[in-house]
Amino acid sequence: DVYERQTLDEFLLLYWVVKRPGGSKSAAFGYAGLGPTTGGQMLARLAARGWLAAGPDPADGRRARLAPTPAGHAAFAAAAAGLTAAAEALVAPLAGAEVVRLEQLLNAAVGSAPQLAKG
Repeated sequence: DVYERQTLDEFLLLYWVVKRPGGSKSAAFGYAGLGPTTGGQMLARLAARGWLAAGPDPADGRRARLAPTPAGHAAFAAAAAGLTAAAEALVAPLAGAEVVRLEQLLNAAVGSAPQLAKG
């Protein structure tokens, strides 16, 4: 299953590439809170799976630009659907007011994490 093979960091990198095609590696690493070595290893795994491609920046050939492949879009959609289903299962036992409060708390937590709030 595609969803089970991704780590959270890999999902964040794939999310960034899907949402910002043509972005740089360094910006992707910054978004996910990864250093260049770890981020590079994760990007290599995503590329080996056929989920993203890197090409030279037309304005600066030293810089690589990232883009999702059709398989990358499909992997992202599958992972996002899995996360949505997991979130729905977690809140299913809660009453309406509890769900609203949980959403407020989660939004506050995400808002305090700069690398996640950028998404």
